Amino acid sequence: MKEIEITLLPEEIESLLNMKAIELFEDEELGIKIKIKLEDSNRNILRKDILDRYDNSEYWNKKILKD
Repeated sequence: MKEIEITLLPEEIESLLNMKAIELFEDEELGIKIKIKLEDSNRNILRKDILDRYDNSEYWNKKILKD
């Protein structure tokens, strides 16, 4: 079995963190397009909500920040 390692670019990582699909490879001659897409499941919706709250200071606990 041949193993291929793929390193994602920062914008591809950001796309996955935002629960979007990213295209890894496309060859029109061969008719091949490889994408990664996260399933829109309850777990991913909750994960996105947690990430949004982490990046948004209005959700941060002010008492903890003072200590």
